[in-house]
Amino acid sequence: MVAQKNRVTLTIFGEQYAVISSASAAHLRRLASLVDEQMRRIAARSPRLAPAKVAVLAALSLANEVLRLGGGWPEAGEQAAEAPRAAVAQPRPT
Repeated sequence: MVAQKNRVTLTIFGEQYAVISSASAAHLRRLASLVDEQMRRIAARSPRLAPAKVAVLAALSLANEVLRLGGGWPEAGEQAAEAPRAAVAQPRPT
């Protein structure tokens, strides 16, 4: 049986992304919220950084948190097992 795919538009750091995933829309929105919050914290401390650099620093910070808390990538539950992937559209201006 093929898992149902959900298409959700997420807004992260003022950009919209279309994501297709078997994870629930609520789960994807929570992930986007965490990334957005982290990017905004970093940008507030370093307002001259380009958004791409803010995104990389946010990714490093969140990955560090994952490793610190679990010693590896999370493996619990279907939603954690399938990260949102390749069906991400180009950012659209808001």
